[in-house]
Amino acid sequence: MKNRLAVSALVSCTAILACDNDGGTGTSLAPQDFGANLTGDAVRPAPAITSATGIASIRVTTGSSDVYDPNGNGPANITYSITVNGLSGPATEACIHAPAGVNDVVDELALLTITSQQVDGLIISGTVVGPLLNPQISLDSLVVLLMTGNAYVDVHTDAYYDGEIRGQALLLNGFRVAPSIRR
Repeated sequence: MKNRLAVSALVSCTAILACDNDGGTGTSLAPQDFGANLTGDAVRPAPAITSATGIASIRVTTGSSDVYDPNGNGPANITYSITVNGLSGPATEACIHAPAGVNDVVDELALLTITSQQVDGLIISGTVVGPLLNPQISLDSLVVLLMTGNAYVDVHTDAYYDGEIRGQALLLNGFRVAPSIRR
């Protein structure tokens, strides 16, 4: 019985010390990483009949820092890359769109830089810089759209003017903010 009491006291003290805010252990801030699996089935309003696939990676940090601090004074820094497999031809355009699932208005927010005319491999990479295509959306607003699951990425080709592959950008690390419920 004494051993159990001693172990319980030790665990309690350890928990109290571990939860104490000593401020010297560093920050919990980290880059925010988003990913999207790109397929023809995800293209809207009608799926694209294609076997092409892709992976989009988006990383958000603050300014020149390697972390993302939503309360920091620096602007959001958004870097991206897209790797594809089996496109019908070279990419003609790639974009981040929002809001997700809505395609009845011009919703392109950021054009992404095509760096290769290949149909396989890393073909798109760069950094999103402002202003965005929609002047009402800031880089910080784009981060909010990404964090709430309200942004998607697509890649267009000559054969698929409306997009050959598309995918929802989802947070891979950290905490996802739930989108608001619209009625």
